[in-house]
Amino acid sequence: MNLFARASANLPLTPGERAFLKVVEGVVLTAALAALTAAYPTISTGSLASVDWARTGSVAAIAFLVSMLQAANKYFRAFGDPPLAAVADALTSDAEATLAAHAPAPTPAPVVTPAPAPPAPLPAT
Repeated sequence: MNLFARASANLPLTPGERAFLKVVEGVVLTAALAALTAAYPTISTGSLASVDWARTGSVAAIAFLVSMLQAANKYFRAFGDPPLAAVADALTSDAEATLAAHAPAPTPAPVVTPAPAPPAPLPAT
């Protein structure tokens, strides 16, 4: 199973894998931002000559730098994350305690009183 399949299945990932996914996300967003920066003047004027390539390049470089910093932040912070199993166990025990505290009290069984005994027959005289 590859990294992207494991990530989409919410399986545990190593800090390096998490940081790599952050890099991929940042590169995709950087490319989209640079494309929008270049496309806007092209669409508004209808000419590729109107694109300010220096501005487009600086926007792409800054966005790429921010994505790399976010990936580094993700990598170094991931070591402090508790393992997924420990988090799941803690959430499960908290949920069980909350449910037990708010469980309705059992209703008592209805009291059934027996019918009175029929009167004894009168002796024959």
